[in-house]
Amino acid sequence: PRVVMTFQILRDGTITNIERSRSSGIDSVDRSALRAILDSNPLTPLPAEYAGSVVTVEFWFDFRR
Repeated sequence: PRVVMTFQILRDGTITNIERSRSSGIDSVDRSALRAILDSNPLTPLPAEYAGSVVTVEFWFDFRR
């Protein structure tokens, strides 16, 4: 099953606006994807060379046994 999550990374590396774009249909898999994002918060700050103040990310989690 695949879960698709979208979120934003602020300039300081903070993850915000987490949304599940597509459910796997399995609650425990969906919760694991959300937990993976929350546990990585905050990330390292965005590079100084990046002109924007936020990056929007779409991340696919594929569950494999």
